[in-house]
Amino acid sequence: MFRLNQIYRKLLVLTGVQPDRFRDYKLDQIYPEVIEAMNLESKRLYQIVDEMTAITGQKSDRAAAAQTLANQLEKFVKDNYRITESFTNFRDNITSLGTAMQNMSESKLDVDLIMVTGENARVPAVTETVFESIGHEVRSCVSSYVVDYNSLGDKYEDTDDVVEIWITTGRDQSTVLKSMIDDTFTAKTGIKVNVKLVLQDAILPAVVAGNGPDVVLSLSGWFAVNYAMRHAVEDLTQFEDFDEVIKPFTASILEPLTYNDSKHKGIYGLPETMNFPVLFYRTDVMEEMGLPIPETWEDIIAELPTIQGYSLTIGVNFPDILIQDQNSAMNSMIYQQGGYIYDEEAKHTLVDSEAGVAGFKQYTSLYNDYGLPVVFDFVSRFRSGEMPMGVQSYAVYNTLMVSAPEIRGLWDFTLFPGTRKEDGTIDHTAQTDGLCCMMIATDNEKVKQNAWEFMKWWVSAEAQVRFGREMESLLGASARYQTANQDALVQLAWSDKQLKVLQEQMAHTRGFPEIAGGYSTQRHLTNAVRKVINTKEDQRETLLNYARTINEEIKIKRREFNLPID
Repeated sequence: MFRLNQIYRKLLVLTGVQPDRFRDYKLDQIYPEVIEAMNLESKRLYQIVDEMTAITGQKSDRAAAAQTLANQLEKFVKDNYRITESFTNFRDNITSLGTAMQNMSESKLDVDLIMVTGENARVPAVTETVFESIGHEVRSCVSSYVVDYNSLGDKYEDTDDVVEIWITTGRDQSTVLKSMIDDTFTAKTGIKVNVKLVLQDAILPAVVAGNGPDVVLSLSGWFAVNYAMRHAVEDLTQFEDFDEVIKPFTASILEPLTYNDSKHKGIYGLPETMNFPVLFYRTDVMEEMGLPIPETWEDIIAELPTIQGYSLTIGVNFPDILIQDQNSAMNSMIYQQGGYIYDEEAKHTLVDSEAGVAGFKQYTSLYNDYGLPVVFDFVSRFRSGEMPMGVQSYAVYNTLMVSAPEIRGLWDFTLFPGTRKEDGTIDHTAQTDGLCCMMIATDNEKVKQNAWEFMKWWVSAEAQVRFGREMESLLGASARYQTANQDALVQLAWSDKQLKVLQEQMAHTRGFPEIAGGYSTQRHLTNAVRKVINTKEDQRETLLNYARTINEEIKIKRREFNLPID
């Protein structure tokens, strides 16, 4: 894969992303070594297909991507002009081969029976009669009606002594959690816990009907604040040891969990994970171009002509209404300009301030003035080298470790690009968000205290470290846990260099506040960006118009929840 991507990137410099089909690039004269490399890689791929056929006894569809690419490379060697005709298809075939390799590495091995015997022991024949087979199927059918597959491990009777936990992630995560609870939390405190795996959509109807859990895990901060507006979750600041519990967390990750009703400012969830953008870069490609790793947006813009001169580009996420991570770059630029999204009492948006307008202009200029792509597959283009730098969530690290093994050791990440201040310092402030756990409102003090004990244990460094390690041992590097607990982070499997970057970026983050009517903010900011980029409308006027719309929606929602408007 690495050699194939090298071939693609070298041709890309000469032909560009969309070569002229009617132009003779004389590739055999300019890049004779590339044509020779194509010939060699074609033979290697044919050999791989033959070896897979010999092992499996048939031509598997898993080898189709390798066969297709081998045929294409062979045609390229014979007829060089075909390269420009099928250049985009060549890139897609390389991506397909990488995907096929990943799928093969994830193939499951099904084993019906394992027997451990002595060297000379007689192994009995393993056979199953028709009646045994029928009996097994009947038992399986009956079990499907009586077994609660959503509940994990031992299930206790629903009493005040039992904490009901609902988790919304996956079965692997919930199984590990239940195991940890039984041998650590319950063994230490004596508090019994039922764990149930549910869909997020099931939470609201259950809470409204009075059949909800005591604690819900792995929800976005949006849930905590929206339930708080409706008095459906507990304010965690009521507990005496709350300040001690939140010490390992940054103040920024608590911002999305905070709700101010103008009478009281409370925090309605405890953070589990913490997510923020960083700058990923290909060390080998940057060295080939002779470029240093940029620290600021000004550095990135200064390096763009060189990067684009190689027919390469940089990826910065375009806003998406449904994906919070996609909006982080623009919001972070507003923060770096000294701006805020809302005023202190969350009655108005401040994106129409001078700092907000400056950040908005800076962000939209990346697309209008410097030609950055709006739509792109970062992982595919990063692994090919076509996009040697990109601002992405640091969770992309997990994806790259699994989907791009051929470039392992040839990439890294650093701090989110910053803005240089007048005193020479660089402001690397980036927006952060993450998952949280929340306690459903109850009048039962015993249930409340037991639930609080569980939440404290769950977000503690001890539990977070064990959970992160067990998930990584189970699923590999793709499951590297993004804990919000700073004491736990240092004990996970990050290198010293990576840990230093994560710790420094954590210290320079700001949370996106969740407020009444806040859903309209990201929606209309995204609309403003699209309007400026697609129709080239004036940046300031567009933002000011949408800011008025945002404020109107905030006013409507504040009136609905009986909150002060002015």
